[in-house]
Amino acid sequence: MFYLISTDKSRLDGISRALKECEMEFQSFEWNTFNKIEKGIYIIENFPDDPKYGIKIDKLIESGNHIISIAHNSSYTQFSDKSILKLAPCSGLKEIKAVLVWLDAQSNSTQQLQDLNHQLNSRTRQIVTELSLASELQKNLLPKHFPDDLPINFEKKYLPHAYIGGDFFDIIRLSNSEIGILIADVSGHGVAAAFITAMLKSVFNYFAPGVHSPAKTLSLLNQEFVNRIHDNYITAFYAIVDTKQMTCKWCNAGHPRQLLFRKNGKIIEISELRNRSFFIGMFDQTVYEDEEIQLKPGDRFLFYTDGIIELNNSDGKPFGLNRVKNIFIKNSDLGISNISNDLMQELMMYMPGSVFEDDITLLIMEIMEDL
Repeated sequence: MFYLISTDKSRLDGISRALKECEMEFQSFEWNTFNKIEKGIYIIENFPDDPKYGIKIDKLIESGNHIISIAHNSSYTQFSDKSILKLAPCSGLKEIKAVLVWLDAQSNSTQQLQDLNHQLNSRTRQIVTELSLASELQKNLLPKHFPDDLPINFEKKYLPHAYIGGDFFDIIRLSNSEIGILIADVSGHGVAAAFITAMLKSVFNYFAPGVHSPAKTLSLLNQEFVNRIHDNYITAFYAIVDTKQMTCKWCNAGHPRQLLFRKNGKIIEISELRNRSFFIGMFDQTVYEDEEIQLKPGDRFLFYTDGIIELNNSDGKPFGLNRVKNIFIKNSDLGISNISNDLMQELMMYMPGSVFEDDITLLIMEIMEDL
């Protein structure tokens, strides 16, 4: 909308005729009748030499309006050149029309950009809200409580790379003395990876009960996911701990080597005993095999994902497995909660920025000594 303001009625009528020829919407005012400020483009001629009208100009500028002045006096010198487009007093209607058409196009373009920016901001807020909800839902997939009637203690840390991540772990009760512990990492990040973790929990909880072989369980998971998750895949480590027989039966599907810390200080890299099987969801003919190891009171088992050992410092060097081992050795006399906190602190001190490059997940299981 255009607004004409002048003390010269004849000039006001002339500009009005020019705007009508351009089929532009406008309203015209004499200075003494102009009171209400609306959003638009203002053409001001013969600015009265009166401070009260200067206040009106200030308000027009503060409201972000375009202002064109066709001044016959020096009163406009108080305003910034950036605030008002100044035309020569002798400007004819042709020049004024050209400027108005250009300003109208600029105003429409600006409004379109503002509308688009508003839509983008609104959509961004909606996405953030949805991701926050998805983050809470994904955290609810993880176990909230650990078995309290078995001689085992647990400590966990889970920090997704973004709102939602591709790491997952679960603990399931198989019998009075047995529990199944699954830790997995879906390739990639974001919504697709998070959706696959939700699928994984559902499928794992369906197949695992009643199956006392980690290899058989992983095989069933592979059959369920192969050719269904396309370019994604899942690395997984599944262990069945029997607290009566004091055994740990496990199978690895392309996951990093998990660590068993003996009470006597010996460290066993689980998966060194036999080659790891391939990822879940890639090939339908993948063969999974069980391994078994004896557990002892005081043993500590670290389940983790590769976001820990592959975290790079500013020089591009990974945190590595040896640093993880050293943290456990250094804190061997402390509880697993202290070890977990110390490991997280070391990781945060090691990384160059304030955001982890990948999901960070660890689960420490300790066999209680007072059996």
